[in-house]
Amino acid sequence: MQKIAVIGGGITGVTTAYALAQRGLRVTLYEQHRYPAMETSFANGGQLSASNGETWTHRSTILKGLKWMLHSDAPLLVNPRPSWHKLSWFAEFVASMPRYRANTVQTARLAIAARQHLFAWAEAEGIDFDLKREGILHIYRDKAGFDHAAGVSKLLAQAGLPRRAVGPEEMRAIEPTLAGRYYGGFYTDSDSTGDIHKFCNGLAAAAQRLGVRFVFGQSVRRLTSDGRQASVVAAGDEGLQTERFDALVVCAGVGSRALAAQLGDRVRPLVAWVAQCFPGVGTRQVVPWAGLRPMMPDMMPRVGRGRRANVFYNTGHGHLGWTLLAATAELVAGQVLQAGIDVRPRAVGAAAAA
Repeated sequence: MQKIAVIGGGITGVTTAYALAQRGLRVTLYEQHRYPAMETSFANGGQLSASNGETWTHRSTILKGLKWMLHSDAPLLVNPRPSWHKLSWFAEFVASMPRYRANTVQTARLAIAARQHLFAWAEAEGIDFDLKREGILHIYRDKAGFDHAAGVSKLLAQAGLPRRAVGPEEMRAIEPTLAGRYYGGFYTDSDSTGDIHKFCNGLAAAAQRLGVRFVFGQSVRRLTSDGRQASVVAAGDEGLQTERFDALVVCAGVGSRALAAQLGDRVRPLVAWVAQCFPGVGTRQVVPWAGLRPMMPDMMPRVGRGRRANVFYNTGHGHLGWTLLAATAELVAGQVLQAGIDVRPRAVGAAAAA
């Protein structure tokens, strides 16, 4: 298999293209913007946080969601208007709750593997992305939240990720600007932060040096595959253009721009939280921005082959995209290279075990 198309020029698509090119495959990446990393990968929380590997498929999430539905400024809002897609998504979410513990452990393992790849890539390619290896502190105002986090810490430890409990005094020693009263916290010193936009652009330049062809400013209109050959139809300045490939990898994230209309009201709770916990941080000027993130009902990314033998996916990372994607890019690139050995669809758990 020689000629591969990657759909999407965000952090997932760029890392996938880079991992494929490292394996000697001819890669073409399609991105509708003029540059990489212009949507969800333009900015984010900046965290490379394996400690956030807990999946949300827990009964406490449902209770919080029901409570938050009564508040217009809640950190998570769900439109109560029913639709078949929404109802089926929630049904699958509930059905995956028995796998909460196993999926949390698996997610943390992926995150640990991902940062090893990411740091190695950055060092090999000389990518400066403002990396700070200063750990991540989770803070809790009450005993109930702290006790739940203690249970999560045991699951993270199963995955090989240690994090330790800290009291209010040590929390302020770790983060001197923290204000307010807290019951306690958990500190993961192996976690880090950085600039996703700088990293994505740096890795895109490295991918180009490896021979990846970037097709910017073209919106993909149609994808087809007969299992042996795939086609990409894209619209650009010269109209519709069709190109054929041996395989496709879809890394397009979400295209739901209409959700951005809610952004103005949604940013207020975050600003209020910053003012409360970190009063020294200025919030005089706030620029609203939305990073729309695809999320599967079981909170596990979809990585690997689809129904067609030569169509692959690397998507659905939810709030842990940057944290997980270096590992999932390696997984899907390995599967593309070995295409034809196993034609069954795979979820990330099966892919990781292969």
